Amino acid sequence: MSLTSLGSLLALDNVVAALALAPLCQNRAQFLRLIAWFAVVEAMAPAVGVLLQPRLPSLLADGSASAAIVMTLGLSLLGLALARRSAAFAQRWAGGGWPTVALAAVLGLDNLLAGTGLSLSSAVLCGAASGGAVVAACLLGRAIGLRLTLQARTVVCGILLVTAGAMTWA
Repeated sequence: MSLTSLGSLLALDNVVAALALAPLCQNRAQFLRLIAWFAVVEAMAPAVGVLLQPRLPSLLADGSASAAIVMTLGLSLLGLALARRSAAFAQRWAGGGWPTVALAAVLGLDNLLAGTGLSLSSAVLCGAASGGAVVAACLLGRAIGLRLTLQARTVVCGILLVTAGAMTWA
């Protein structure tokens, strides 16, 4: 598998989350912060994994299962909460503040763990592919989402986040 393919595969959870959250941004500044957080975390996570590999506890040596559990539970709960709550609650998750940072970090765990098995140059290429896929998803989500009502965007966001959580097991 090529590093570009690996990067795009690792970015699938972030791609779905970015696709879901981008339409909820209230203005251009929030949208740019969302892109920045998701793309930077996706791009840097594999390289950080390479650098942290000697320091990671042996418990995380085969951490793909534990990362999948954390991401699945987190995304599913967030998706259900967003689908049931107000649009303002959902917009907070897309606003570029601490909720966005936390979500991007949790979704970057798979990339970080994948980076532990790569060389630094491979991790950088893999991260670049992941970051590019996330930027494309944000732009697409924003373009599509602006055609929906705010309430419809919130429900679609919740459904997509539950889907992203389920994708971590695939």
